[in-house]
Amino acid sequence: MTQHVSPASLTPHQAIPAASASRWLGLTVTLTGAFMAIMDAFIVIIALPSIRADLHASFGEAQLVAAAYGLTYAVGLITGGRLGDLYGRKRMFMAGLGAFTLASLGCGLAPTPGVLIAASGYVKAMPDSIARWLPRPMTALGTDGYGRSETRAALREFFEVDYRYVIVATLAALAREGTIDASVVEQAIKAHNVNPEKTNPATS
Repeated sequence: MTQHVSPASLTPHQAIPAASASRWLGLTVTLTGAFMAIMDAFIVIIALPSIRADLHASFGEAQLVAAAYGLTYAVGLITGGRLGDLYGRKRMFMAGLGAFTLASLGCGLAPTPGVLIAASGYVKAMPDSIARWLPRPMTALGTDGYGRSETRAALREFFEVDYRYVIVATLAALAREGTIDASVVEQAIKAHNVNPEKTNPATS
């Protein structure tokens, strides 16, 4: 006669340990961070009429602000997850939370709707192809010209698409609008060691 043996009887009985308080704290912090992103987008949408009035922005400019926020969040979500795998989830979560807070503060203190700067790893025709549908003029930075067999940092400097040129392009666009003085652009050029006499990479 075959005797039925329960699988549970083959292993010693072990009590399932209760979840520690730190686990619940981690879950609470994670859900709070996710809720902040949703709440911030909701607040921006509700406040759009007041934002338009305070910044003297058009409907298209205000709509672009809300769309750009959602796009930035979507792009950063995947990138942040991968960086968390490489450098630690807690570290990247705290860094992202700090960057989110500072960016929200900067947007709240902004006196104008801002400028559009598109820095592309391809030719300028890529961002220029959508410029006609944007509510504001856009400054495009791209890698027009012949490539160079150098490091990525050297290539970004050669094609004028690294952070220094993004800063100068942003300030130059603000100066053209009359938001800041042209001397601020000159100071940024000197501070970031940008050579104003540099040969155009598209023709070099």
